[in-house]
Amino acid sequence: MRVLSAGLIAVFVCSPSIARTKKAPLPEQILVAKTVYIVNQTKNAKLGETTSNELTKWGRFKIVQKPEDADLIVAVSIRSETVPADSEGAGCDSGTTCGGFSDFGEVHLQGAIHFDCITISDRQTKNQLWSRSAQIRFFVRNPIGNLVKELRKEIKDQDPGTKDNGK
Repeated sequence: MRVLSAGLIAVFVCSPSIARTKKAPLPEQILVAKTVYIVNQTKNAKLGETTSNELTKWGRFKIVQKPEDADLIVAVSIRSETVPADSEGAGCDSGTTCGGFSDFGEVHLQGAIHFDCITISDRQTKNQLWSRSAQIRFFVRNPIGNLVKELRKEIKDQDPGTKDNGK
């Protein structure tokens, strides 16, 4: 019986789905939006193109050419943080601005770490609705694509009846 109890405890403690904290629900503006305008706040045109390609591939939002035609503004940025030795990484999550310390839980040598960030704001109110970052690493092929996939998953989890047109 002790072995079974210990095994069950190990499963619950080590299971990633149980260990994750639940994210706040997405704002209604994101769930009902039909159009987005992409603002590339970087000097890297490829990031804006990648964001546009990922959103187009998904098929949920129409990308418009003028901000006044959009329901949402999707801002793409890069953030760099200087971190001391044994410090946790930086990033952004809903309710914060990209660049604050987060719970990546990774140990870094003193230096800089870099993040691709996507922040979604309501065009009319200018309120930030959703923000995520992905650490740029040499072995991660498409951090922006991963952020779009994260948004897709959050929308699907919150609204399972949502049609997901993308691949």
